[in-house]
Amino acid sequence: MRITENRKEKKKDLLILGVHLSSAGYPNVKFRIKDLKANYPSCKEVNFPMWREADIGSPRRHSFISTIIRAVFSHLYVLLALAILKKDKVVYVPYPAIFICFCISCCPFIFKPKRLVIDAFISVYDSVVVDRKLIRPSNIIAKLLMYIEKRAFEVADVVITDTDLNSDYYADLLNVNRGSFKAIPLSTDERCLSLSHEPSETGVTEVLFVGTLIPLHGINTIVEAIKLTASNENIHYTIVGNGQDRGELERIAEEYPTRIDWVTGWQGEEKVAGYIFRADICLGIFGAGKKTQRVCPFKLYLYMSFGKAIITADTECMRTMLSNCDEPALVLIPAGNPNALGEAIRDLAGNHKKRVLYEKNSRIFYSKNMKNEISVNVLLEALELNVENPGPADQ
Repeated sequence: MRITENRKEKKKDLLILGVHLSSAGYPNVKFRIKDLKANYPSCKEVNFPMWREADIGSPRRHSFISTIIRAVFSHLYVLLALAILKKDKVVYVPYPAIFICFCISCCPFIFKPKRLVIDAFISVYDSVVVDRKLIRPSNIIAKLLMYIEKRAFEVADVVITDTDLNSDYYADLLNVNRGSFKAIPLSTDERCLSLSHEPSETGVTEVLFVGTLIPLHGINTIVEAIKLTASNENIHYTIVGNGQDRGELERIAEEYPTRIDWVTGWQGEEKVAGYIFRADICLGIFGAGKKTQRVCPFKLYLYMSFGKAIITADTECMRTMLSNCDEPALVLIPAGNPNALGEAIRDLAGNHKKRVLYEKNSRIFYSKNMKNEISVNVLLEALELNVENPGPADQ
């Protein structure tokens, strides 16, 4: 997983800086940093997470004041480290990066490193204001979020997103130069690549959805599809996750207790992997909103890496990604269409041969287009690092 180049150049100092959690709660961050360190072992990391590891998935709630205090202290800590260490450094800031980069934009003469690459995995403004609609665009907080995020993106040399469509969208939304954006596939746990799926001996087709039940996921579409297939005793659903749009799911889980297992508590990466491994069909996203059209969610990476038969919305993003496929890798249906989803589930559940074909093709697609090796190589290019014999850390 190393890039080699013909040209020789002086090895650059790489600093990974952030307030991120390298944990199961943020797998893209965890595995991206792991791969980056493996390819550039001389790098240094300064990290003071905004949240404690033990708090991920915990019912324990902290006061607003204590949360703010920790967030402020975390950012002050890493900014001080940056001010001390920034000389001739290439700096990579994993998600979440915007508040660190906003501070850099305010005092560039103190903090600006030689090269700054940031990860914009999720836009805070888009998530809070546009997608989830938690506050109105006219709200002063929304305007402040947009201002902060715009400044943060503008100070970076490269802004990493997961798709070209997201790069286009963020550049337009925040009025930022499109040329500074670079799309890189997400990083995930690839231990599953050595696993193979064994069909259920009971004859029951296991359909799985994993997610936080946000509008992007189209939970109402999934719920209606469950109702349409509830009479089929050979189809069983497992829903892993909880969140904003749980209302309809609560009602149907009570109505069809033998058809649905709903796991609401936090599940670590090993448990989630177990659910995916045992599934026959995995469900992606089905929301009718504009965000659905431009994203490939992390769950699809997981499903494909396991080699699963997948049903998800027919979106501009998926059509672009799959345009070079010789064989169909995913089952695409119209977004927000429960009838199409129900029919696709019945079709795959009743056709083992077709299901096996999609299982094989989804893993092939992942291996050719979305592996961590691809992601880290593109990231190293964005950082302008030559990793042919990177050598030990400088003393």
